[in-house]
Amino acid sequence: MKFFKRKDDPQGDTAKPEQIARIVRMDKPSLHNWMNTTIMGLGESFDRWRFHGEPKEDVTQHLNVLNAIWQELDNRNS
Repeated sequence: MKFFKRKDDPQGDTAKPEQIARIVRMDKPSLHNWMNTTIMGLGESFDRWRFHGEPKEDVTQHLNVLNAIWQELDNRNS
């Protein structure tokens, strides 16, 4: 599942949390909703990787996005 693509990374799988400008522009309720959706997607992708032999890249991408959202929420609450 691709959430976005970076200009310098056509695959979009290696985005670092600090490189996701879209998250910085989102309002707080949208961040909460996206975090909730990402957590559910992480569980689904982990299950597919662990039990169905799917590639690990979806799990990695969910973790990267989840971390970026969490950092942004933390920054706003500090």
